[in-house]
Amino acid sequence: ELHERLLKTLQTIEEPFEIVFVDDGSTDGSREILSTLAPATLVLFSRNFGQNAAVDAGFQVAIGDYIITMDSDLQQSPEDIPLLYEKLREGYGAVVGRRRDRKDAFSRRIFSRLANWLVRRMTGIPLHDFSCSLKGYRREFVDGIQLLGETFIFMPVFAHHRGARVLEVSVSHHPRKTETSKHKISEMMFVFFDLLSVKFLVG
Repeated sequence: ELHERLLKTLQTIEEPFEIVFVDDGSTDGSREILSTLAPATLVLFSRNFGQNAAVDAGFQVAIGDYIITMDSDLQQSPEDIPLLYEKLREGYGAVVGRRRDRKDAFSRRIFSRLANWLVRRMTGIPLHDFSCSLKGYRREFVDGIQLLGETFIFMPVFAHHRGARVLEVSVSHHPRKTETSKHKISEMMFVFFDLLSVKFLVG
């Protein structure tokens, strides 16, 4: 479904595009499905290395001047991609989705608000949804960034540090269709330490 909706949406833009799927060691049959899809560039990990490594691999493989990231669980809509692309074409270096009417659990939404408030205070970048996976970048502002830990969340911070104008746009959000989130609130402490690292790197 994701590939079908991506194709339909990207074809409306009437520009060359590529679709890169990163399979992070899936054991649920995803690889067999991915092998039947075209057009698609596949990155297949031998085991689960984490979302940070997956995002980094996608950036290494992608060849376009504009890169848009999203998860495969369809909680974000592929149909929102043209909105991000339009803003990138206007000259913004990073465009970050802000999920409206989030369908996550109440505890996750509360924690997310606190975490985003902390990131805003520490970085000075007035975004409200750093962890939304639907983001867009102009390549010149993210090329060569070394992603460690879970620092992919803070790529807009790196882009801003390189001189990019950063914009937040409202995007849709849907209930998870399959499985459950593998992220636990207890793991967010590691994200805090990653934030300290980012703060140290960008000053």
